Amino acid sequence: MAEKILEDGKPTGAVMQSFAPAAEVIASVYDSEDGRVEDIDGRRIQAILCERRNVIPTLRDFPILKAGIPLALSTDFEAADSRSVTVFFKDGEFHHVYKGAELTEDEQAKLDDAMEVFNLQPHDLGQEEDDAEAEEKVAEVETDEETEEDEEIVDEDIAPVEESEEETSEPSPDD
Repeated sequence: MAEKILEDGKPTGAVMQSFAPAAEVIASVYDSEDGRVEDIDGRRIQAILCERRNVIPTLRDFPILKAGIPLALSTDFEAADSRSVTVFFKDGEFHHVYKGAELTEDEQAKLDDAMEVFNLQPHDLGQEEDDAEAEEKVAEVETDEETEEDEEIVDEDIAPVEESEEETSEPSPDD
């Protein structure tokens, strides 16, 4: 979450970022009701951070991305040498930034496949935000990954979801 710091009602250029459990946000993304939780305590949600053993995103992650929320996956947000993938929507398609030890050929193929599948999925995302704002979001998420010392969101926070017949295929049969 991020909140711009104001002084005498004017922006100072500083931004306060904080982290909070995302169970309600994630539930609102995966439920069948219209709309989703847009903020926590009046602060806009900037990204979902999820700690996992495997940082390759799957089709199961797509509802978060479809909601326009960048998703950062890491093996350990506190370790400087951990693997991480941040997936976001920009310029009409989904992109990713990978950091960490070089991916194996098989892992790289799975990541490429996941990105291709994400870009083939239907969604309502468009050019709502200008490129500068999208780049700022990604930079904030990447900075957060490097300096994150607060509570992270872990996979256990994601409620199980029944997948529709359209969304039953995973990016790769090995996942």
